Amino acid sequence: TELAEQRREVEGVAGVLAPYKEQMRAHGISEAEYISRLMSYDNALRQNPQAAIGQLAQHYGINLSNDSGADWVDETPPEPQFQQLQQQLNTTNAELKSLKQGQINREHHQLVGQVEGFATETDSKGNLKHPHFEAVRERMGRLVNAGETTDLQEAYEKAVRMDDNLFKQTLQAERKAVATQEDSRRKAAVDKAKKAAPGRTSGTPPSGSVKESDLDSILRSTIGEVRAG
Repeated sequence: TELAEQRREVEGVAGVLAPYKEQMRAHGISEAEYISRLMSYDNALRQNPQAAIGQLAQHYGINLSNDSGADWVDETPPEPQFQQLQQQLNTTNAELKSLKQGQINREHHQLVGQVEGFATETDSKGNLKHPHFEAVRERMGRLVNAGETTDLQEAYEKAVRMDDNLFKQTLQAERKAVATQEDSRRKAAVDKAKKAAPGRTSGTPPSGSVKESDLDSILRSTIGEVRAG
């Protein structure tokens, strides 16, 4: 899992620093400060090795000049402590880069999952909630990158409104959905009234009378019951 992966990465860095904990305590610096110093040394050595070596030598009290005042060039192999320090620095840099890249990858996967979920989200009837997503996907991205919004729903609505045809289709779909819902509600009310109406006690209507429609009869009977009650 991601948590286990993070734990392994942190434990890796802790393992690299473990041999130097006593040294850090003796100098009164934290692990974070120690890593920061090593990284700054590495960066300085890469950008300007000669100046960086001079600064390091001065910091550690090493005289790099001979009696004649000429620049001293050390052709002897580097001391084991320096080699160990360089190896430690390289390892720490690699661990930190791995941690950073892992975090970037996790955030990317999380964002991709959110976008895919938004694109495929459906309502209770199985219809896509955002049917124009593919058509406005790039426009949504531009809106987010421009800082106009960070919300997917808001970005989608803005992108649709910017396209006259899609906006018109959206309005038509909304009106149709409202009409369908109203028809269903009306039909349910009629069905409920039919079930509540009493059955007929007589056969055919009296001679000369006009036969009422089922709906009129039901409504009239219902109103009569309410008044009688």
